[in-house]
Amino acid sequence: LAGGILVGGLGTAIHRSIYFEVLPLGLIIGLLLTAAVALLARAAGGPVTLLAYAVGLVVTVQLLSLNAPGGSVLILDPRETSVRLPYLGFAWAIASSLILLLAFLLPPAWFQRSDQ
Repeated sequence: LAGGILVGGLGTAIHRSIYFEVLPLGLIIGLLLTAAVALLARAAGGPVTLLAYAVGLVVTVQLLSLNAPGGSVLILDPRETSVRLPYLGFAWAIASSLILLLAFLLPPAWFQRSDQ
């Protein structure tokens, strides 16, 4: 759960980082981190640990997409913004969830130790 909160918060904070005006490096790093921790959670603790990680990540991303009391928001609505690459927020929210789904769907045999 704590890993999901950490990765969800970090990914939400960096997903809009763009380099050379076209490379969404923040989104790429966030999704790679999501996948790495998902695979680690699945391998180390099984599906239950992965579920806890997924709940932490998804809830954090959804909470951080809400408007703050001052009106600021971390995941922008592409219809209400003029920033370059306005769909990065949707890409972050949807792709991170899809990565978690794929981690759940991987065969259990991939995560069994060979010495057993």
